[in-house]
Amino acid sequence: MKTHAIIPIFISHRGCPHQCVFCNQKAITARSGDVTVSDARNTIEEWLTTLEGKDGMEVELSFFGGSFTGISMEEQTAFLKLAKEYKDNGRIDKIHCSTRPDYISREILDNLKAYGMDVIELGVQSFDQKVLDASERGHTEEDVEKACKLIHEYGFELGIQLMIGLPGDSYASCMYSVKRAIEMKPSIARLYPTVVIADTPLARMMEEGSYVPPSEDEIVLRTKDMYKALTREGINVIRIGLKSNELIKGDTYHPAIGQIVKSAAARGEIEEKLSGIDSEYVEVAAPTELFNFAVGHKASNRKYFNEKYPRLRIKYTVDEGLEDICVRSYVPKGMTKEIKDMKRDGRRHKAVYTAYVSSEAPAALGGFLELLGCKINAVYPKGSMEGPIACHPDIYYCLLKDRIYEGDASLLAPEYPKDVLYNAAAVGNYLICSKYTSKDLIESSGLTPVLVPQGYVKCNLAVLDDHHVITEDRGIAKVLEKIPDIDCLLISPGQVRLKGYDHGFIGGATGKVGNDIIFNGDLSSHSDFKLMYDFCTSCGLRPLWFDMYPLTDIGSILVV
Repeated sequence: MKTHAIIPIFISHRGCPHQCVFCNQKAITARSGDVTVSDARNTIEEWLTTLEGKDGMEVELSFFGGSFTGISMEEQTAFLKLAKEYKDNGRIDKIHCSTRPDYISREILDNLKAYGMDVIELGVQSFDQKVLDASERGHTEEDVEKACKLIHEYGFELGIQLMIGLPGDSYASCMYSVKRAIEMKPSIARLYPTVVIADTPLARMMEEGSYVPPSEDEIVLRTKDMYKALTREGINVIRIGLKSNELIKGDTYHPAIGQIVKSAAARGEIEEKLSGIDSEYVEVAAPTELFNFAVGHKASNRKYFNEKYPRLRIKYTVDEGLEDICVRSYVPKGMTKEIKDMKRDGRRHKAVYTAYVSSEAPAALGGFLELLGCKINAVYPKGSMEGPIACHPDIYYCLLKDRIYEGDASLLAPEYPKDVLYNAAAVGNYLICSKYTSKDLIESSGLTPVLVPQGYVKCNLAVLDDHHVITEDRGIAKVLEKIPDIDCLLISPGQVRLKGYDHGFIGGATGKVGNDIIFNGDLSSHSDFKLMYDFCTSCGLRPLWFDMYPLTDIGSILVV
């Protein structure tokens, strides 16, 4: 499968005399300026320095940013000659332009054909004439149909852009537009929820109250159903939502709208397929490119299904053998294959490690640590500590390079920050700690202290080796990214359980035994599973986890 790369040339709006209510032509043109052929050549050369030589790369030169066929024929020809030069010498593969439906004629298409144009994308916006009129588009539905037929007649690839939430728009008009778009047989489409840009007629209409933008939920509903309708017909939706810049912002703009819409579409697909599963154990599997949509934006789908189907054990799996999201039943393994094989074969390593583990940790974890050669030191509440974390090893101990530091439990108290005196993490030559960390621990560690804005440091850090860590905490990640010899993987938060709290942390659910990194619970159900799996294996570590219970924070597994 070829990788697709686009070299964008942004032509100003001087080719478009219209003032659609949603467009700020003056500001856009002032920002981008008038691009010359010389400018375009420089842009192409700059992009090609990074693209050429890559096997399987399809390079497309695209004229964006305005109505390309609305500029003078002489200017069009000058740009087209440049594009054809690069296409003829094999340095690009395709030429693409975007324009308006009423700027398509046989004369224009003859010229585009002569210079090797491949793809023509029409800014249709809507097929509903009431919406077109209210938006002051300046063209009709008939103009769109005529342009599409001519583009097909000349053998060009057709693309269609539709907008959602324009004045006069509704769910019905959106679905009418997508139905008509499908009839035009485009190969590609873009869906753009309307964004209100400053200094536009639409912004003034919103201020006056004559235009009320749809709610985010309504925008997602319309866009999701349009996306599903298009993709069902084999039309490639290459973009949902505008890219951000200094003009594209405000309450009506959501930078992750594409992720939200595709996640919503995946939710509907999963729910439909769930109805056909007669099992307590359900696996939602997807190839890498669809996995995040299956889990949902900010894990929204996982949370939704966990709440709606509390009796189901749903896990999420990357399966590169699939082309689409699949929902299927599975037989619980009880633990990952490596763990199961060791138990079946009776393999047990000689005890060479000591593992400090919560006395409330699952028996399966303790049993497996013993198989790996660990003598278990169960941790019980000490001093005045009480509550859900009173048995957590990282409250009383800190794992240094080759030894365990034991803090003075009499100095601890259940209230934060008196419970984090020893909650620190040794990473290579550094002790990652907070302003509350015990001075005695810092001094006795012999390591360089690195202060982070999080008291529960070790809870939030899974330490893989002297140079690699995983965390959900943005504050910790921001500090560690400034240390050249520490590579920190930042993952999505809120997906680790902790008794008595809304959630726990990844560091509190992990420990390292030799070259094995152990996760207490079902790592494969985490939305960033593949990221963590690949990160661990890139360090030469074997990730192991238990898939018979959720990923759970037990105050770290400290092994020395």
